Amino acid sequence: MAETVKLQVRVDVGAAALKLGEAAGPMLIAALQGGLLEGGQYAVGEAVMEAREKKIQSRTGSLLGSISSFDGAESESDLELKVGVPVESPASRYAYLLEEGVKTITPVKGQYLTIPIGANMTPAGVPRYSSPRDPELEEGFFLRVGQALYYGLSNAKGVFNPLFQLVRRSTVKGRNVLGPALERARPTMVEIVQERVDALLNAE
Repeated sequence: MAETVKLQVRVDVGAAALKLGEAAGPMLIAALQGGLLEGGQYAVGEAVMEAREKKIQSRTGSLLGSISSFDGAESESDLELKVGVPVESPASRYAYLLEEGVKTITPVKGQYLTIPIGANMTPAGVPRYSSPRDPELEEGFFLRVGQALYYGLSNAKGVFNPLFQLVRRSTVKGRNVLGPALERARPTMVEIVQERVDALLNAE
């Protein structure tokens, strides 16, 4: 999942042709693409910062580490790129968290999703245990309370301490990270590309 960014910069094609001659076209394209690459890196940084501000957490950090910029243009002269998580990334299964909308999650294997809860969550909102199958939870057991099913441990006083709730499906709302981050990044991205072009045309 990724958001597309389109940029516009000022290019005096006539001045470029006078200064650079037959090399004007390739040199301008190189300057534009170089600026776009640098601007994309800046946009990625803004997206990661936005995700952290919105408290998007993952146990391994793989989701935020997978945000990148990649080519979204139909031709080499188009100033267009995409920012997001590439579909080939293992973290793409969680990329919905970076966008708007609601996603219903169902189990890939088995009957239930295991949702970390309670003492299983650190103050930062990261699960201490990713699964009831964790070796440290060998003494855990399932407990049904009404219609709800839990997995956890008993404490020293024999009181059940739930660590997971098991559900057949879960609805998760995206945190709308990419859209606001790219809107904020767009003016600086334009400046970066424009500086590359101006530097080429103003070089002695």
